[in-house]
Amino acid sequence: MFGYIKRIFSNAQSEPKSPTEEVERVDVASIIHASSGESFDLAKAMHAEEGLPVPDWNALNEWIATIDTNEQGKVWADAELAWLSCLRSALGEAYIVSRFRQSVVLSSLSSRQEQLVLALMDSSLKRIVKTLGRIASVPEWGYDILFVFDDEDTYYRYISRYYPEEGEFSFSSGVHIGYGCGHFVTTQQEMRLIEPVIVHEMTHSCVAHLPIPAWLNEGLAVNTEYSMCGSTSTGTDTPERHNQHRNFWNPTTVQQLWSGASFRRTDEGNLLSYDISRILVSQMAKSWEKFEAFVLDADLNDSGQKSANEKYGITLGAMICALLDKQYSADWEPMPEKWSDAPERGAFRSADRLSVISEPGCAL
Repeated sequence: MFGYIKRIFSNAQSEPKSPTEEVERVDVASIIHASSGESFDLAKAMHAEEGLPVPDWNALNEWIATIDTNEQGKVWADAELAWLSCLRSALGEAYIVSRFRQSVVLSSLSSRQEQLVLALMDSSLKRIVKTLGRIASVPEWGYDILFVFDDEDTYYRYISRYYPEEGEFSFSSGVHIGYGCGHFVTTQQEMRLIEPVIVHEMTHSCVAHLPIPAWLNEGLAVNTEYSMCGSTSTGTDTPERHNQHRNFWNPTTVQQLWSGASFRRTDEGNLLSYDISRILVSQMAKSWEKFEAFVLDADLNDSGQKSANEKYGITLGAMICALLDKQYSADWEPMPEKWSDAPERGAFRSADRLSVISEPGCAL
């Protein structure tokens, strides 16, 4: 599927099919109406950063909380389109907002490129739902939103607000921003790289209703990304990587995996957390019926231990020891009483505002 988006931005003669349904151009007023309460003028709840409008999401959420619950999803979607219309005006006449079903793109792409990107987003969501079956649930509120900026200057002008004020950061080719209203951002030059991020984050959205632990959440997202985008784990399933895992994981660090704390590490433990979660999920999912039952019953408060024991007849500690060729002991099992903080749900890249496709060797 990764080749799909590459063909969109190439001169290949064999083109993917355009959507059969009409793509709608969107340009709406900033005032959001609700039949069950007063209207909300989003333009008055915005400020400018780097010359681009930024909504006061807290004010919007407070207003939405005052209206009838049956109408909240609709007005949130209306607010998203109003925000995009304001941003389009600030970016200039070349930009347009286009909608196809639940997918929206803000860009200056050609009509063909715009239609195909929207179709890709729509089909990605359908494939995730089909792949995950009963595990997946499509979010009730809002659209899947993608910004495609013309150049790097505009791209960095937009995303700079989501970085800390101080520090050194890698240059990026695309990001998922989870603050306020979740959306994807890239440039026309780097559009070919954004698909894995879209699939990864859409997977998180589709399992957000489940109280699953971080390792399971991230393992699902990475495996779905690999499966749908044609990505492979080349370079990770090697003797060298296996030794990295063996050297890093022990009865102390594994508690960070079970609690989710290891995903916030700034050393190799971060990468190894995603990788061991991918491996665990891929092994468990070989028996899909068991895996589906396990996921639907998993609880982040014990890292899924009770569900694993009931559905597989084996503990999580025994599973990871088998994967790492380690001598089993009870110290490898999830021990919530030893976790220093509350267990994490995962989807860290959204929760941290920024999910980045970085270019190695560069610094911002």
